[in-house]
Amino acid sequence: MKKIYKQIKFGTLANKSDKQLYGSTIISFDIDWAPDYVLEDALTLAHKLGINPTLFLTHESPLLKKIFRENNYEFGLHPNFEKLLNGDASNGRNSVEVLKRLTQCYSGVKIIRSHSLTTSSRLKALFQKNDFLIESSFISHETKKKFPNFWKEYSGLLHVPITWEDDVWFTLNDKDPIIHLPKILQSEKLNVLTFHPIHLYLNTTDIRHYEKSRKFLNNPQELIKLRDTKNMGVRSIFKNIGEIINGKCDAIL
Repeated sequence: MKKIYKQIKFGTLANKSDKQLYGSTIISFDIDWAPDYVLEDALTLAHKLGINPTLFLTHESPLLKKIFRENNYEFGLHPNFEKLLNGDASNGRNSVEVLKRLTQCYSGVKIIRSHSLTTSSRLKALFQKNDFLIESSFISHETKKKFPNFWKEYSGLLHVPITWEDDVWFTLNDKDPIIHLPKILQSEKLNVLTFHPIHLYLNTTDIRHYEKSRKFLNNPQELIKLRDTKNMGVRSIFKNIGEIINGKCDAIL
């Protein structure tokens, strides 16, 4: 029997039962300060595949301002509290300032996922105070234990765990990513998949591939030369997921 997968949004989850979520997939992009040309490439690829990702926003740019104004995507915020842990106040002197920088740029967003999945009871209280409804800062990638599709926290937030993330995949499997490819889509649960535009752009295959590219982020002519067109990487996985969701193939890779 052919397994059916469908794409849904974070904002539709609250009243759905586990059975209603069988085969459901949320695809999100953690923007992570990607240059506009990298983000545009990722969005163009997603459009061609019939994927409408949730965009977790990290910064302002001409492209992001336009996209947010047009409101054709579901949006989340992706604040970076990690710098505070290292004594770096360049992004804000405290968590209130860090979050305020983004909420002032993108008002009305109700979904949040901290960069590096940083969270705490105090941050959850801050999120609730700022009227967020959904948090997605927990990852169950490759864990054998079965987690709920989502749960209501004491803070009042609905927490939706990530089931697969591109950089976790290639970091865990950087020596032999093909042999150790985890099962990405599961038919009897909610799948929450996270991609980063830079890894889609490069078709990142392992951590060394990504590290080599970092110095060329602002040099499009050089960065494109580092796209891997021969091996299985993040871009090829993304294409395959698009084909599955749109019923064009039945299996992963």
